[in-house]
Amino acid sequence: MALAHVLGVPRIGPNRELKFAQESFWRGDIDEAALRTVASGIRQANWQRQHAAGLDGVSRLAWPTISSWRAAMRRATRWK
Repeated sequence: MALAHVLGVPRIGPNRELKFAQESFWRGDIDEAALRTVASGIRQANWQRQHAAGLDGVSRLAWPTISSWRAAMRRATRWK
């Protein structure tokens, strides 16, 4: 029997929700709790989407802590 899994899913959300929440946090429009709520919702939605699709081996324990948009910004400015 073949098993199916996904190596990665968009960590920033299908409509870049985490990016916009991170930018709102930087501007001071939302607090850290709201930012963490957005990140948690994205993780939960990704897990549910994979589970509903019948993928094997989807585990909450396998999910690393979601990285913030700051990681992308660091990579983008690393070579300057």
